[in-house]
Amino acid sequence: MDTFNDFMKKTFENLECDSYLEDLFSNIELFTNDYIEKKSPRLIVNMPPRSLKSESISIRLPAFLHSKNPKLNIGVFVANQDLANHFACKNSCIYNKPNNIKYIGISNESIDVLKFDIIIIDDTIRSSKESESLKFKFKTHTFIKKLLEKHLNPYGGFINVQSRWSNDDTTGFLIDVCNNHDWKVLKYPALNSNDKPLTNRFKYKEIKKNINYKYFQALYQQDPIL
Repeated sequence: MDTFNDFMKKTFENLECDSYLEDLFSNIELFTNDYIEKKSPRLIVNMPPRSLKSESISIRLPAFLHSKNPKLNIGVFVANQDLANHFACKNSCIYNKPNNIKYIGISNESIDVLKFDIIIIDDTIRSSKESESLKFKFKTHTFIKKLLEKHLNPYGGFINVQSRWSNDDTTGFLIDVCNNHDWKVLKYPALNSNDKPLTNRFKYKEIKKNINYKYFQALYQQDPIL
């Protein structure tokens, strides 16, 4: 049976599979196996912008999981409904079969009766304004806590994928507050300790020179300082 790595290469034309993607795909395969074995896997993936996190986890992973088990109920929660509709359209181009994959904006309150086997949260904070708003973060985190407590089936799997913004962003909230499960955290900085880039597709050293240090450390290095 195809692995997630195989599935990505089949469905993503001319994919340049850098070593970090190989590692990510391998860990997603482990997550899938842990779900099958009813281990209630919890996974956090922190990656720089445009590093294929949404293409891999929010768009192709639901299709991959559903191809293995068409009975799965999968919920993908993103920043707003417009983006949710866009992701749903991209998913249907890859996996155009009747399915139980739902793409929902994080602020959507009409999910009271929905239950999921797998929940994916993708970049719920998308701007510095949102990252600095205590009101916005409280509302978002309350919604996410509700998803974990009331909308995830027993033995269900949960993934949060994002570029970091601050210590109290969604990743920080899940680790500090929703800590009744062990969270496996995958951290992929744009530049490693030897200044080697994560991928050659982007000029991270140039980006570092041209944006605020605080935002580079958070968004690109996955190491927020505040």
